[in-house]
Amino acid sequence: MSAVAKIHQSGDDDDALGLDRLDAMSAAELRVEMARRIGLSVRSLLVAAACWVRLERMGEDMSGLRDGFTRYLPRIAAGVVSAELVVAFARTPSLLKKLAALSPADQKRVTDGDPLLFVVKPGETRMLPVRCLSARQAEQVIDHADGVATVRGESAQIAYLSRQAAPAWRPGKPVTVGNVTVDRAKGVVRIGRGEAAAADVIAALRKQGYQV
Repeated sequence: MSAVAKIHQSGDDDDALGLDRLDAMSAAELRVEMARRIGLSVRSLLVAAACWVRLERMGEDMSGLRDGFTRYLPRIAAGVVSAELVVAFARTPSLLKKLAALSPADQKRVTDGDPLLFVVKPGETRMLPVRCLSARQAEQVIDHADGVATVRGESAQIAYLSRQAAPAWRPGKPVTVGNVTVDRAKGVVRIGRGEAAAADVIAALRKQGYQV
């Protein structure tokens, strides 16, 4: 069942507007109604999402309206994003973007304020609601990649912290000691006029007992 269908199961609308009435509206009337309904209430978002669906069915161009909260209307109508989530995190749009990519179950968890595991450091964890996390902490707890978001568990957060702590290696200039030159950028070792792959040199040294 789509999210906009839920409004049929609720009580009286606050201004006596039911979704059935939207079917009789023209495109211009639907646009006005949708604009009027876009606000920070769940019911308004559900009705605005219903208007959006009907406008698309009429073949209306909606590309110019995909901005701010309106970008979530098609996904609210499809039940992919909860209107409650949009209302709850409207003041933090960057965080809302990440949370909107969570599964419906995880969206409900964060909207309800259920605490999520936060790793302070390996061996030390806390349970905190998402709204209590800083932007940096939320980046650690919520894994958002390729438009899909998941809540990281303890091991995944520890791995994330390790990646953040590890300095990015940048190859420097070749180093020469005696007649041996090591070029890490090219991955080669030159001895005089000869040249070998650095990996082969390291493997040979290890076989001879050198700690490389």
